[in-house]
Amino acid sequence: MQQQTEPNNVNNQISMLRIEPQTSLNTDWRTAEFLALAEAFRESLTAELLAIYVEATAELTDEQIKRAVTRAIRERDFFPRVSELYKLAGCSTEEQKDAEAHRAWDVLLDYVDTWIHPDPEGCYGPEQGCRSSPPPKLEQRIVDCARRLGGWRRLKTASEDDIPFLKKDFIEEFNRWEAVERIDVSHMLKAHPKLQLAAKPMEPPTPMLPPPAPVARPQVPIQQPKSVPEPLSPLQLRNRREMLREQAEGMKAKYAKQ
Repeated sequence: MQQQTEPNNVNNQISMLRIEPQTSLNTDWRTAEFLALAEAFRESLTAELLAIYVEATAELTDEQIKRAVTRAIRERDFFPRVSELYKLAGCSTEEQKDAEAHRAWDVLLDYVDTWIHPDPEGCYGPEQGCRSSPPPKLEQRIVDCARRLGGWRRLKTASEDDIPFLKKDFIEEFNRWEAVERIDVSHMLKAHPKLQLAAKPMEPPTPMLPPPAPVARPQVPIQQPKSVPEPLSPLQLRNRREMLREQAEGMKAKYAKQ
């Protein structure tokens, strides 16, 4: 009996593959798909692991689940992990990110063409214009990427030759946006140190020194002004001239003898 029961269970599980996928999330149908996949690889799934597979693949549609299971049976040698199921479903993480970036670029171009206009001062930005409703609000991720490309003016005035390069730069910025936002910028902004008036310790007063002794200066004798001689009288002048004449004759006679 035991040998007959096991084949019946296998047949029941495999027959569930023929259940048509539903439009909404069908837990029973997905559970049957993963049970059939495990049976194809002779893999035993616990109830906990089966629930993990169903929950982890909730982002995939039923059609993608069916495609992933079919490809896994045909192309894999071992029971696939959840990440492999996403790739087999044609919805890998990298492909999903790239598709989202391309879609965001299309949204940005349509927004720029429709809502971005210059004001009288030449500044570009969202303008309502003659429309009855204000411009819609873009996702912050798209706004940040547009700013890093050069802003609204750069996008609005770009030529046809510039568009491919702008698209390439936008996709790169869009894919790295989450990593950039996670960076802590606190170490990049340093506040100025606050100046505080600190009390300076007072030094002990310097003892007063006695004043230096006065230096004795030599006394310079005071010179008395010389008296001015009185002018000679005529008689004194004659006598002085006579004396000088005699001295000159005496000197002349002395040199003559020599």
